[in-house]
Amino acid sequence: MPPRTDFNGADHPETTAARRKVLLIGADERYLRVGGDRFFSTGNHPVETLLPVLHLQAAGYEIEVATASAI
Repeated sequence: MPPRTDFNGADHPETTAARRKVLLIGADERYLRVGGDRFFSTGNHPVETLLPVLHLQAAGYEIEVATASAI
């Protein structure tokens, strides 16, 4: 795996539909309780979350972010 992600040169034609929104639901911890004693591994590497967000924004999508925890 390369030491960095190359975003430059990616082709992102703007969406021609009405302004689209994406809801990104983030987790504060690597393991998210999904019921009873079961957990879902959310991953914990920022590139897994932020790189797709950059591509979606470049294609014209608006990103809204929510988390499961209260601040």
